[in-house]
Amino acid sequence: RVRSSIVDRSLSRGMGKEVNAATYALLFSEMVQYCRNRVMSVTDLERKLGDLGERVGRRTLELIVVRDKGTKRETKMLGILNFVVTTGWKYLFGRQADSLKKVSDGKYYIEELNPLVNRFVSVPKDYGSLNCAAFTGGIIQGIIEGAGFPCTVTVDYITVSEKQITIYVIEFDQKVLDREQRSG
Repeated sequence: RVRSSIVDRSLSRGMGKEVNAATYALLFSEMVQYCRNRVMSVTDLERKLGDLGERVGRRTLELIVVRDKGTKRETKMLGILNFVVTTGWKYLFGRQADSLKKVSDGKYYIEELNPLVNRFVSVPKDYGSLNCAAFTGGIIQGIIEGAGFPCTVTVDYITVSEKQITIYVIEFDQKVLDREQRSG
């Protein structure tokens, strides 16, 4: 009997084995503390969280592609964005992202009502503007850039009907726009 490697197992088969929210909260909290002790400002902390998220995003893309043999390589901007908000989000957070909207040519944003990374974080007063969703923004950037679409992802809040909505603004590099235009 041949044993299969963990890499060869389908991700969808293991979908019922989610990480307990308390375990995730503890791990993420420790990661934020680790980064906080190594930076001098809120901006640096968000950048550090984004860098860590980018590494997670690149590895997530690799894992999805290796495990799910049916996943095709995306060659269009809209295709990779749909991959992120559906497949990528489901594997990471157990559900699709709340919405994907186009701002202008090469600029899109993803809305998320209650990001998992912000649910368990209490921000100290001296770090009042800290947005831990920078980690998720890094994950998004890692997936998109890992697929060959250089971009910049910024994270912000908007308030609608007294609800804070996190938005991840994705701006593709000009060379991606040129490539998209050439391919029609």
